[in-house]
Amino acid sequence: MKIQSKPFAALATRFNSDEFFKTRLQLTFLYTAILAVVLALFSGLLVFQVEGQFSRALDNEIVGIGIGHDEAKDLARGFVTGEVTDIETEILGGVPVYVVEILTTAGAEEDVYINRINGNVLGIGDEVEQSEKFRDIFLEEFFDLIVLVNSLLLMVSAFLGYYLAGRTLEPIQNKLRQQEQFSNDVAHELRTPLAAILATAEATSYKEPSLNSYQSAISDITEETKRLIAMTEHLLETAKAASAPQFTQASLKNVLAEVNKQLVLFAKDKRVQLDFGTDDDVVVRGDLTMLERLFSNLVHNAIKFSQPDSTVSIRLNANKKQVSVIDNGSGITKEKIKHIFERFYTADVARARGARHGTGLGLAIVKQIADSHKAKVTVESEEGKGTSVHVTFLH
Repeated sequence: MKIQSKPFAALATRFNSDEFFKTRLQLTFLYTAILAVVLALFSGLLVFQVEGQFSRALDNEIVGIGIGHDEAKDLARGFVTGEVTDIETEILGGVPVYVVEILTTAGAEEDVYINRINGNVLGIGDEVEQSEKFRDIFLEEFFDLIVLVNSLLLMVSAFLGYYLAGRTLEPIQNKLRQQEQFSNDVAHELRTPLAAILATAEATSYKEPSLNSYQSAISDITEETKRLIAMTEHLLETAKAASAPQFTQASLKNVLAEVNKQLVLFAKDKRVQLDFGTDDDVVVRGDLTMLERLFSNLVHNAIKFSQPDSTVSIRLNANKKQVSVIDNGSGITKEKIKHIFERFYTADVARARGARHGTGLGLAIVKQIADSHKAKVTVESEEGKGTSVHVTFLH
């Protein structure tokens, strides 16, 4: 008994602890209950109509054919001697019949069954009364069939309702899971620089005051603060990328020209040459601000991890509806390429010696924006030879 109750106990535990599972079951019950009410009303109306048709048939609504009451009485008296006390109409074996009740001279009651259509006497007394009446059999079987069909429909609707409820809740559930994961990641990443700032401040306060110790502490705190500021900015960008985009007809040539304009000074500061120039253009349906952020992050990354006196190329292929950002940096290993679009993942060590670690959110934002625009991001890289990132628009 305990073994049999384990699945139900597990189900009850999940019902109480998992709000989405609970809501899914509630929606399934609601779908099924609505269908049950509709089927009950429809089936009741159908049975009422069918029974009414039988009743009308029994009430002599067949016009212009068959025999009348008087003729039926005469035929009955020809088989049983006595006085006719009552006459009724029924369906027997699928045939409309008269049931003529006769009080015999011996004081007994006999029923004579006569075919209403052709006047044939079908039988007398018990030999017919023992026969099951077609009307009752039909209505009973019809009712059983309706119950069976309705039960099957309710079972199917329950399964479909459970499936559809899951499909309905899935985007919301995924969104909440992403937010929960994002919150956990943010908490984890913020903890490190905050702990470093606190540790530096506490360690400095315990030391003997000196100019060098204060300068070193201020330098460390400044670096960690810059990291926090950069992370906060990227978090805001991530939140914005997750919001509903405002789609318009966007020229990728114009978007890339704006990105080139924004980053030319940054490239010059890093002693990197930006190579952009094309007569091709691709018009896609997208959010201009988000597209600029996507390509700005890619080009910024390429500049940041390129060697001095190298070139970062921005290419637009109209035939493939593809934008490529190509750098001549140190490249990324195949193993790390699998993770570069994950939040807070950084591969700085593999790409640039001595570069300050970033927040690990830039490429995550790129992937998020690309997904919202139905674009595919692919990375080709070889250690020591650089990296190419391709954004292909699929619509």
